[in-house]
Amino acid sequence: MSESRGGNRVDGVVAGAVVQTRAVNGDIYLHQAAPSCEMVPRQIPPRADHFVGRSGELGALDGLLDTGDGGVHSCVVNGMPGVGKSALTFHWALLRSEHFPDGQLYVDLRGADPSASPMLPGEALRGFVDALGLSPDSWPGDLPRQSALFRSLTAGRRLLVVLDNASDSRQVEPLLPGGSACRVVVTSRRLLTNLVARFGARRVALEPLSWDEASDMLTRMVGAERTAAEPAAVARFIDYADRLPLAVAILGGRLAEERLSLSALSEQLCAHPSCLDGLETGEPGLGVRAVFSWSYRALTPTAAAVFRMTSLHPGADFTSRSAAALSGVDLAATCLALTELVRAHLVEKLSPDRYRMHDLLRRYARELTAVAAKAGEAALVGLADYYLHAACAANEHLGSPWDSLPLAPPRAPELAERFTSSGEALAWLDAERAGILATTSMQNGIPDSYVWRLATTLVTYLDRLGHRLDLLQSQRSALLAALSTGDGWAIAMTQRLLGRAHIRLGQFEEAVEQLRPALAYFENSGDRAGQAHTCYALSYIAVVRGHRDEGLELARRSLDLAEGCGRRVWLAKATGNLGWWHLEFGEPDQALALIRRALDQFRTLRTEPDGEAHTLECLGRVYAELELPDLALNSYAEALQNRRRHGSFFWQVRTHRLIADIQRVIGDRTAEREALEEALRILVRLSDPEADAIRDRLAELEAA
Repeated sequence: MSESRGGNRVDGVVAGAVVQTRAVNGDIYLHQAAPSCEMVPRQIPPRADHFVGRSGELGALDGLLDTGDGGVHSCVVNGMPGVGKSALTFHWALLRSEHFPDGQLYVDLRGADPSASPMLPGEALRGFVDALGLSPDSWPGDLPRQSALFRSLTAGRRLLVVLDNASDSRQVEPLLPGGSACRVVVTSRRLLTNLVARFGARRVALEPLSWDEASDMLTRMVGAERTAAEPAAVARFIDYADRLPLAVAILGGRLAEERLSLSALSEQLCAHPSCLDGLETGEPGLGVRAVFSWSYRALTPTAAAVFRMTSLHPGADFTSRSAAALSGVDLAATCLALTELVRAHLVEKLSPDRYRMHDLLRRYARELTAVAAKAGEAALVGLADYYLHAACAANEHLGSPWDSLPLAPPRAPELAERFTSSGEALAWLDAERAGILATTSMQNGIPDSYVWRLATTLVTYLDRLGHRLDLLQSQRSALLAALSTGDGWAIAMTQRLLGRAHIRLGQFEEAVEQLRPALAYFENSGDRAGQAHTCYALSYIAVVRGHRDEGLELARRSLDLAEGCGRRVWLAKATGNLGWWHLEFGEPDQALALIRRALDQFRTLRTEPDGEAHTLECLGRVYAELELPDLALNSYAEALQNRRRHGSFFWQVRTHRLIADIQRVIGDRTAEREALEEALRILVRLSDPEADAIRDRLAELEAA
């Protein structure tokens, strides 16, 4: 190749053709002359033999093969570290090589390499034009002309350009080829939003493998005979790797090289002090920990802090507020940090304000916080404080009969949740239930005073939605925490609520074991309200057991105590409870006046929807006993409307069953069936064993 600077003329050989270029005012023009020696670059690295799955993502990349006017010219493959972005791209590029007869160019842009700076675009371009056969003698000195020359060289050619490990859009843009026949695949841990916005690149988001894909990958690496012989060990490996392809490949490599049994290696992995220790390769920079560290080191200090502290969240996902509570960073800065973490694929955004961290990334981040134990403790206290104040605010909208707990001011007032309706409160509790319950179960790191208060605050919500096992477990944690504090009232109250949880599960012996010492404390301390609601619970158990006299004595005592302490909600509940006693023991006439009085009291209060709905159900039962089915149906319908309006999901089952009972009396089989089917839908959603009884009743109805 030669260059005449006076005429700005450059001649060379590119992909089998003699080319002549002329630079005019910085723009480079290319002309093809006679064909010369053949040079078709095929630079894509080999694909892995154990590549599995990814049919959807491969299909998305196949969109690049559409040559119509609406065809996609470039794709950005995104995903967290170790998820297999490069492996997918190599596999697809080699699978579709015949679609690119003029060659496939590849460069590692080092966007995630801690040992070297990201590659400059000019360096990547120089490698490309070398691969295309252009002599370096005429290489322009500035990036714009270098990029223009590359576009000229590639215009009209059917080339694939793979830009691996890009750091940002600015690094990529000068490397885009010319014309409409070339295609580009970029892999990056970052979103490269500008590339999508400016050039219409299609984004291909890569997630961890499915369970079956991870199992298939491991089988390909170690052999079907070995994995078939130890399926339990295979399951442990997949759980250990959390379906991350890099982690699965490392485990498969160890199994293939060391010739250990799967169970033996599984035992070795469990012996490691850190899960990530078992995912090292023995080669620098190739283990999971090292791969994660490349992304972590590129974070700003605030994003790094949010990443570390958020890993301590005990739930499966989290919000910006809970992340701010954990990190101690103000909310606005936390939101910016989470945006940075999402772009770096260290955190996944599930919805407008809900995020998730892959389990291996969570473990890596927790390793980083382990060196600062006090910081971790402070983070958990911050989270517990945020959850407690928010849960109490939500509870205020649920019409709970339990007194509000006195609270110290919130540690971070800007994180306070504000609810305007019971619907908003229930939606928040639904979203945060798993995280709050996990917080109440963490005895280490969270002060016991937070644990029992949090669990106590959840009682009405868990009861109303039918989360009975959660109610039981949280109240057990609450009692243990209260015992640790030595606070007598807290111990008695958590015993009272644990008794309630046992009642909901029909565990009456266990309930009495908790309620009796709670009642003794309330008696000794002179807490009449505590005595009233504990006698109320004991009366219920006595009636269910058929202990007529004991139930009546406790019901009357509960009513007297409620009248004496001035707690109107417990007065209404105790009045209705005494009426229910008469109803259960076959005295509907005596029950009617008491239940009507209780209903009037609840309607005056308008703060305890569950109590009002239950009283309406009792009134309906009284009317049914008095052979007034239409009045009974009206009461049940009002009770159901009340329960629906206030989100009392689980207790709608009882109302539907009562409606079905009265419809049978009326003789409306269609309405009876509809009520039972509604009850069944709720029980199935809750995975409740009572669903079988409803199915049996529906089967009888069909057979009749």
